Amino acid sequence: MKKSVLNDAEENGRGDLYLQMHGLSSFTIYLSGRLDAADRRASLVIGGAAALLGIIAADLFTMNGTATMLERFQWLVQKPSILSATVSAIMAFRTVWPRKMVSDDWISQIFLSTEKPAEILARVGRSDRVFMREMMAGQQQIAGLIRQKNRYTVYAIPFLMLSVILFGLGM
Repeated sequence: MKKSVLNDAEENGRGDLYLQMHGLSSFTIYLSGRLDAADRRASLVIGGAAALLGIIAADLFTMNGTATMLERFQWLVQKPSILSATVSAIMAFRTVWPRKMVSDDWISQIFLSTEKPAEILARVGRSDRVFMREMMAGQQQIAGLIRQKNRYTVYAIPFLMLSVILFGLGM
């Protein structure tokens, strides 16, 4: 009869660590889904703002050929819907723009380094508790990134709605 991985881990005194790592891997999958959802929402806001800017700016390109650049600029300034849509697009773009975070935990070193994993683990040589603590710290970093992405998207959506309303009112 086949032994399960959990039974094998328990026999070797690693059952708790296996269960903890399994729980963290499930949480990692959940967090990656949340990251994907935040990026999709931001992309939708960017697309909406870009489409609205295209519709509004179409008038700018159909202006009389004798209009000077100064007249065109004055026309743009008189349209608050353009400013609102631009702010919305910039805030949503800030959401999807990649961020560089410090990732010096051992898991990041294994997956992102050019060194062999065995060399990294031999060099680190820490206890299971330290590994779990570092894994949880990495998950907290990802959760903070999700909070930040959602915050920017939540601020970008009202600006997009405001620009649609202003455009509808002819502003």
